[in-house]
Amino acid sequence: MSISNSIKIAIMEIEGQLDKTASIEDRLKKAMKLAKNHWLIVDEDEQFKSAVGAVLLKASEEERQIINQEMRILGALSAAQAGIPVNIEAVLPDDVKKSYGLVKLWKETK
Repeated sequence: MSISNSIKIAIMEIEGQLDKTASIEDRLKKAMKLAKNHWLIVDEDEQFKSAVGAVLLKASEEERQIINQEMRILGALSAAQAGIPVNIEAVLPDDVKKSYGLVKLWKETK
């Protein structure tokens, strides 16, 4: 997957403003707030991806796995909504233990 230079810049700028010692939820909320108001990114999907990408840079391995799993599910749902055939059972793991509610956090930010 190719990431545009504008998203890379936004990710780096947002990541630099995050406190690594804050909880993952607080880091996500702050990153989303910063992405929503970012000077370079105006598309909401790109803002969302920039926020998540910035948090992933400072996330622990466990946090990264949870976020990546949630992003895979969101990607599959997006593809299905666009009419692309998706095997949802293959995307949804049997052992979903935790989710951060990325979409919910994003909606609260907006």
